Amino acid sequence: MAKKGTGLLMVWTDVPADKEAEFNQWYNEEHLKERLAVPGFLSGARYEAVKGGPKHLAVYELESPAVLESPAYKKVQANPTPWTKRCSPEVIGTTFIRNVYAMIHPKALPPSVAESGMAPSLQIGRMDVPPEVDAEFNDWYNTIYVPNYEKVPGVIRGRRYRAVVGTPTYLTL
Repeated sequence: MAKKGTGLLMVWTDVPADKEAEFNQWYNEEHLKERLAVPGFLSGARYEAVKGGPKHLAVYELESPAVLESPAYKKVQANPTPWTKRCSPEVIGTTFIRNVYAMIHPKALPPSVAESGMAPSLQIGRMDVPPEVDAEFNDWYNTIYVPNYEKVPGVIRGRRYRAVVGTPTYLTL
C-alpha cells in the first residue's frame, strides 16, 4: 500500500506555552487520526524543529494535491470538532503556515519510496528563485544537487516540490 504520493500538506506552527500540552494531545489523539481517515491522505507525522522554527510541523503525504478538494476532505474541514475549535493552530497558533505542494522531482516514485514510511527526521529547504534562472536552477537542483545530496551518509532520499498553495515556490525534503 502506498504511503507516499505526489502531494504534500505541511503545517508549521508555534503555540503559546500554556496551550502546548493540550495542543499536542489534540494533535496526537484526534487531529492526525481524523485527517488520515480521509481518502487520499496516505500517511502523516509530526516533527519539532531542532533549530529555527516554527517549533511544530505536521506533514501529510497525499495521493495528489487534489485530495484537498475532495468532498471527504471538505466535509471534515467544514465540521470541526469542539476540540478542534479550541486547539487548532489556526485558532491558537502564534505562527501559522499552511502550504500545499505538488512533487516535481523525481517525476514518479519508485515502489520502494512510495511504500516507505515517514522519515524519523527531516531537512527542509524552502526557496524562491528569480524567474530568469528558474529553468537553469531546476535542472541543476534535479540533476546535480539532489543526486549528490542523496549520497550523504544518513540521508534517505531527496524530493522536490512546487507550492500549489503558499510560498515560497520550492520545497526540498
